[in-house]
Amino acid sequence: MKKIMCFMFCAAIANIAWSQDLHVASGASIYVSPKSFLHVESNLDVNASGSLLVKSDATNSGALVVKGNATGAITYARYIPTTNWHFVSAPVTTQDIGTFAVDAANDIKLNTANTVYGISIYNNSNTPTQRWMYYGTPGNPAPLPGQQNAGLASTAGNFVNGKGYSNLRASVGDYTFKGAMANADVNITVPDADGDAENHHWGVVGNPYPSFLAGNTPANATNLLTHNTAMMKSGMVALYFWDGAAYQAKNHSDPALYIAPGQGFVVEAKENGQTFTFPKAMQKPEETATTTFFRTTPMTSVTLFMSDGTKERKTRLRYLENNVTTGLDEGYDAGSYRDGTPSFSIDTHLVSNSTGMDFNIQCLPKADLETMVVPLAVYANANETLSFRTEVENLEAGINVYIEDKVNNTIVKINDTPFTVTVSENQSGIGRFYLYTTQSVLSIDDLAGLDNNVSIYKTSNTTIRIAGLQAEGSTNVKLYTISGKEVLSKSFKTKHINDVQ
Repeated sequence: MKKIMCFMFCAAIANIAWSQDLHVASGASIYVSPKSFLHVESNLDVNASGSLLVKSDATNSGALVVKGNATGAITYARYIPTTNWHFVSAPVTTQDIGTFAVDAANDIKLNTANTVYGISIYNNSNTPTQRWMYYGTPGNPAPLPGQQNAGLASTAGNFVNGKGYSNLRASVGDYTFKGAMANADVNITVPDADGDAENHHWGVVGNPYPSFLAGNTPANATNLLTHNTAMMKSGMVALYFWDGAAYQAKNHSDPALYIAPGQGFVVEAKENGQTFTFPKAMQKPEETATTTFFRTTPMTSVTLFMSDGTKERKTRLRYLENNVTTGLDEGYDAGSYRDGTPSFSIDTHLVSNSTGMDFNIQCLPKADLETMVVPLAVYANANETLSFRTEVENLEAGINVYIEDKVNNTIVKINDTPFTVTVSENQSGIGRFYLYTTQSVLSIDDLAGLDNNVSIYKTSNTTIRIAGLQAEGSTNVKLYTISGKEVLSKSFKTKHINDVQ
């Protein structure tokens, strides 16, 4: 096969595809600008004294796709737009972590004691809230109180291709990765450290290539989420991204999702030791927003926000024409990331057949929009003042959004005006707040006698939870086996959330 030899400066400022081998000779340079791409149909070889740089900026990312094998080192500059923590992954295989940490251009932030870098890994086997582990600076292998140390950055070796890291810059700018490219599919074990506490099997992964990957079905029928569904926990078939305040799920109900070079995210495996795969054949350049990949009309959705005055969390309801029910729809409903019990969050439970899981995204049949009651899972501390507001998209004119508060025996329309309430007790899930969407003008009298918002599910092998009962009087519960044998009989004073053992 004929080789293209680059002896002079070569600037890849437009979209270019090579049908031959590409050889970057000694002293030669190739630059792939943001939103441009270089596609090598056969093999790539970069001389040790040559240079191939791919660049990104605040809005676009350059891409390099090599269909054959690549030898030599490339450089990818991943632009980081804020000084928040970001999930990143190395788009090369041989970037040393210690070298990366001390490169002044990467501007890695240090803690106040200068003992650890803003480069961290996720250890699933640690106890809740202590799973992030930070690489230490020279002479500081031991953790400080409240910090878990992953060891010295100088002896950590290379970033693992396909693994995600949480990194922190002291200023806006580029992370520069230099090293060899992956020449085959990249497989990552999730979780990489076994852990059974809370049935917690999360892992951080990331795009291992200097090119884009389709993340969901609207992007491409062949995509990362579909390809890896079998290894994911039921109800958690989604890719989870950190937005600076919370983990946000992305799945097939979202618009076209493309995973950029250097982008990391988290997934939850169904059990220890599962394999998440990044197929080499899925690589592609940055896509243009065309009707081929993006929706031509907005979906119908309700996003509910909860604020305590200093922080805000959200949960999303999407009403679709096809593919969804009021129960669990894998790849459309997405459970919420959990690392212990949250202190402040809002989610939903499934309208039908709840198993006690909190959902960040719930997709529901659009045809049933006015007949469904959605349980809200609220976590907040006692004496906090909570404000609920909503943003709607493509909701039919005349449809109103209401929140029912069972403790205060009220129902409030929140389309235009937030609903504010001070809770006197800790809130720890469903049972108090419910959401309605209807053209009717609802009052609390309209809901009298309704029991279709009562949920019963198992929280452990010895406990069932009954949520949504009216908090007055007493209740009797009897539990029978399928053969009719009574195995539980309990009487208790009714609360909105009742745990029965």
